[in-house]
Amino acid sequence: MALLTRAVDETRKAETKKATKFKRTRWLWLKNPTNLSEKEKLSLQELLEENAFPLTGKAYGLRLAFQELFKVPRCQAQTAFYEWIGMALASEIHAVVEVAVTFFNAADKILRWFETRISNGFLEGLHSVLQAAKNKARGYSNPQNLIAMSYLLHGKLRPATHTK
Repeated sequence: MALLTRAVDETRKAETKKATKFKRTRWLWLKNPTNLSEKEKLSLQELLEENAFPLTGKAYGLRLAFQELFKVPRCQAQTAFYEWIGMALASEIHAVVEVAVTFFNAADKILRWFETRISNGFLEGLHSVLQAAKNKARGYSNPQNLIAMSYLLHGKLRPATHTK
């Protein structure tokens, strides 16, 4: 999703350079519709109706369509995924086409989600905590200390302190 959101933003930036009166609309395009306030929803709807950002509007629609893809039943997932790839390639929006090619190359990994319903978000979260610990210590003198610190952080241990 991050790649697709970045593609929408790149498209918006390119179009905003041509029409400066539409600056300050970034978050309207990047937020999920459910997270928009009523005022933001109206502003976005006006932009879409005016067709002020034709390419950004198309990229935004493709992003929302990709999000909806994950609500499709498993038996229809592959067909829906490749239909989305076709729409993205047909859009001829450079940033979106690049993302579609990336998704096509990783199709087996993306489609595997429909079978397992497991993402790597949890592992990325653990990794970010470990990286923060490494940066905080500015390197450990040996690998055993790093391993011990990772167990301490991820094991949710509550070591006794002098105040307890």
